[in-house]
Amino acid sequence: RIRAPFAAPRADGSSRFSVLAPLPLAHVMGLSTALVTLTTGARLVHRRGFDAAESLDILERGGASIFVGVPTMYADLEAAGADQRDLSGVQAWVSAADAMPPERARRFQARGSALSALGRSLGSATFVDVYGMVELSGAAAVRVYPPSPLGPLPVASPAFTLPGIEVRVVDEAGRKLAMGKPGELQFRGVRVLQHYRGNPGAGPDADGWFSTGDLGRTGPGGLLVFSGRRRDRLKVGGFSVFPAEVEAALAAHPDVAEVAVVGIPDERMGELPAALVVPRSAGFDVAAFRAFAEAEVAGYRRPREIRLVDALPRGGNGKLDRSAATQVMAALLAEAATPSGA
Repeated sequence: RIRAPFAAPRADGSSRFSVLAPLPLAHVMGLSTALVTLTTGARLVHRRGFDAAESLDILERGGASIFVGVPTMYADLEAAGADQRDLSGVQAWVSAADAMPPERARRFQARGSALSALGRSLGSATFVDVYGMVELSGAAAVRVYPPSPLGPLPVASPAFTLPGIEVRVVDEAGRKLAMGKPGELQFRGVRVLQHYRGNPGAGPDADGWFSTGDLGRTGPGGLLVFSGRRRDRLKVGGFSVFPAEVEAALAAHPDVAEVAVVGIPDERMGELPAALVVPRSAGFDVAAFRAFAEAEVAGYRRPREIRLVDALPRGGNGKLDRSAATQVMAALLAEAATPSGA
């Protein structure tokens, strides 16, 4: 017997899509997931809140073949012991609402499987990283890490825009940039909002282009690379540093569960990158991590300060609260600078 893609067994032995989505329906991602399951006839396993251990229990016993969450949930699943669970019944992982580190996506691919035949799980699962927002009617672009019978493929996975929507990149003056040049992402199409109620001038421009405030660059054939959010950009000695890109590089370290890159004031450089790290174990080697960062991250983008924390601050939607993370870093640095006994 060969299991159909993304299918989980019903009680009567037949199968259909089964999706575990511990997301609030007030969030566009949670609502979109619910609507997709309703329109496709899939089974939705919904939870009021997210509990990593409970989610792993559901996935391990075959209660769902697709998991939908935000990047911080995936970090929590790993912290709760995903490596010690049999998650081979998961055929697709879906993430949205924030940038997913590629190495984490590939780790989850390896934990799932492409299909099952004769009682054996084969290959790696699909991982789908979704970019979107309410103003774009949900998803606008997706990055797909394809399944493979040989395991996760160590190849770049650029995103591509969905049908019915255009994307371009502009500079700070609103001028369109050529392919490969970083700038602000703008979208246009029938799925883009027309205006905000009570504030019609804050929506798309006269030509229909909506400015997202997010940063990226385009490639051939509608491909795009997401770099981060404009409000998250650091200016280090005149160079732009996008925390999401640095975090993706640092998260590849095997002992890092989560990492947040923030800016700290510097009289000479304006600001400098600093990293809050949630380690996987108590024996985290900061010196080895520094050496890893030196090898993987360009000098001006490399964190000057590293502090270990038990968890990263998050907003109500589960995303990293970068403003709060910056405050945590400032407090830790101030504490370290205070003389003992003062």
